[in-house]
Amino acid sequence: MPKQPNTTFICQSCGFQSRKWLGKCPECGEWNSLVEERVVTKKKGAGRNGFRLREPKAVAYTEIESQDDVRVSSGVTEFDRVLGGGIVPGTLVLLGGVR
Repeated sequence: MPKQPNTTFICQSCGFQSRKWLGKCPECGEWNSLVEERVVTKKKGAGRNGFRLREPKAVAYTEIESQDDVRVSSGVTEFDRVLGGGIVPGTLVLLGGVR
């Protein structure tokens, strides 16, 4: 089975698509209007680790369940407030500031 091409040629006037470059668009008759564009194909099946990939789906904000993670106080009130009540074990916090 031959490999599909990674590029396609699309007419900038009418949107006609061709696998090869054509000087004149057969659909609208415009000359030199076909531009090469890269085609991104989506592979079906197993992912990197052999697991099947699921299609992403939109979830309503009201359907998201909140989870209260255990937080450890740093002892600095303002720092804990910025972190949402303390440091969550297993997380990494990057600090930055002006000297």
